[in-house]
Amino acid sequence: MTVQDTGPGIGADMLPHVFERFYRAHSGDDGQQGNGIGLAIAKTIVDAHDAEISVESQPGVGTMVRVSFARRLLIGASAPFVGVSGL
Repeated sequence: MTVQDTGPGIGADMLPHVFERFYRAHSGDDGQQGNGIGLAIAKTIVDAHDAEISVESQPGVGTMVRVSFARRLLIGASAPFVGVSGL
């Protein structure tokens, strides 16, 4: 599953911290809202399901968050897997 935006992006020096609780890549003075907890919660959920989450970003271009589930988790699912791309 991939979610991508065309927002301000996140600098390479900030990427290692995006899954830390209450970490905000932006100061808040730039009009960006948030409490810095969304990606930390997402990582906790993803880890609980033995999946992987990653973030790629480029300042001025946007950010992409990708969640990958192990194929073994999808076998036996009652509904087909549908990927989500973009918001």
